[in-house]
Amino acid sequence: MRPLAIYTSIKPAYAGISLRGSCLTNVDVQTLENGFNQLALLSGNQLWIDCRHLEALNYQGQRAVLWADNRARTRGITLLWCGLPTNILTQLSESGLALLLHLLPFTAYQGPAELLTTRL
Repeated sequence: MRPLAIYTSIKPAYAGISLRGSCLTNVDVQTLENGFNQLALLSGNQLWIDCRHLEALNYQGQRAVLWADNRARTRGITLLWCGLPTNILTQLSESGLALLLHLLPFTAYQGPAELLTTRL
């Protein structure tokens, strides 16, 4: 599995993050946390997260997702998790985390289009 890579795009009206690869190691978790540390740069109140290419998420990764979501919420930002693969949705449901996140199908994604290109 590929290590986690995060691509960001912050515009005046909206922002987005694309998660690609797996979040299974301490390095991956740190990458995830570093990516979400950019939340302070947002001028809007929503962050669109393209999760279609997220391959795996372990317990530490789930904790990092919860940390990011809580941190955003305290700043008045809603994270919109779009297109999570079925295996990860199942994990989030089993852990109860799915009840705490704004989970949307990928078709609801309204973030930066450049994050959706396959060349990233």
